[in-house]
Amino acid sequence: MNRTKLVLGAVILGSTLLAGCSSNAKIDQLSSDVQTLNAKVDQLSNDVNAMRS
Repeated sequence: MNRTKLVLGAVILGSTLLAGCSSNAKIDQLSSDVQTLNAKVDQLSNDVNAMRS
């Protein structure tokens, strides 16, 4: 549930920031940052699940 909220928040934040950007370089950087954040969320989720087992 928290992971879903975090991912949804990142998507909304990314969309909001993308709406304000006119430069392709900024859009590419933000896209990369969102992908990095999603990868970190996945890793943290895996770590938490491993600790619970």
